[in-house]
Amino acid sequence: MTLLDKISTKRRLYVYLPLVLYWLIIFIGTSIPGGSIPSIGVSDKFKHFAAYFILTIMLSIAFSLQEKLLFIKKHVILSSLFVASSYGVIDEIHQSFIPGRSCDLYDWIADFIGAVLGVVTYNCLFKRLKKKQSSIGTKK
Repeated sequence: MTLLDKISTKRRLYVYLPLVLYWLIIFIGTSIPGGSIPSIGVSDKFKHFAAYFILTIMLSIAFSLQEKLLFIKKHVILSSLFVASSYGVIDEIHQSFIPGRSCDLYDWIADFIGAVLGVVTYNCLFKRLKKKQSSIGTKK
């Protein structure tokens, strides 16, 4: 049984649950009033970039392993990019209602760039993993 097979058979535990928890962390983090956020010495734009980079990789994995929506499974990259960047817009609007927060186009751009690099990274890693898995399968 390959790594992808193992992950796929327990995707609720290994893929969907971490994705939901991570997405909740993002939502909770962006719901904290502006004055209550501790500074960790990292640029706000980098935080946005990193959050959406990770979110998009996780979305791409989830979309590629799901079996109900064939369009999404066939168009993982496009679907992941669309969902992540759309959530970025929704999240920025949501922040405009949080005291000390604002809706910032540059934050969404950082989200979008993180999402783009997330799908590129996913695509590279997924292709490499598939190639490795197929070469292992042909050696048997």
